[in-house]
Amino acid sequence: MTQYDQRYGINISEKIREFTKNSSEYSLRSLAHKLGISANAMNSRLNRPYYSNLYDIIEVSKYLKVDLLSDVISYLEGVGVEFHKRYSNKEIVELEKQLESCMKQINRYEKTIDLLIAKG
Repeated sequence: MTQYDQRYGINISEKIREFTKNSSEYSLRSLAHKLGISANAMNSRLNRPYYSNLYDIIEVSKYLKVDLLSDVISYLEGVGVEFHKRYSNKEIVELEKQLESCMKQINRYEKTIDLLIAKG
């Protein structure tokens, strides 16, 4: 266990290894090829718990279609870093429907108020 494993409890390289090991679609060799690096460079990165830099982690996440950052975000939230709420497309659609319903209701109330004012 390295100082990073001990300090943060996060090993991104291990997540990459585990994912490719259990995948029939992706391998470390195909990942290295996709990233344009040699097998030796891939092994060097995988020997570090932080894998490489953030941009490389983003590229790996995109290629493997796997979340490599949730553990990092969970750790940061645990030490008091606040993140903006992110909504899924499904949640956005539901919120838009609720907003539309509320706007219709407001419109009805405004018409009722206008009628009551007109009647004096």
